[in-house]
Amino acid sequence: MPIYEYACPEGHEKFEKLSAMSVGTKAVDCPECGTPSARVISMFSAKVAAGSDTFSAPMGGGCACGSGGCGC
Repeated sequence: MPIYEYACPEGHEKFEKLSAMSVGTKAVDCPECGTPSARVISMFSAKVAAGSDTFSAPMGGGCACGSGGCGC
């Protein structure tokens, strides 16, 4: 089961939840206030080897609004 990241619309911090893939994009309740919270795209990085150099390349969105391009 993957770990998904959610953002509370009431302004609480983002939280993670281990959920089945069948849950899809359904909202889950915030552990602090119980408000249904939408899943957000998580930011992650991956180690990439290019020749003899190794570097970390950021991948993914991270935008809380869901558009992915606003940088919020």
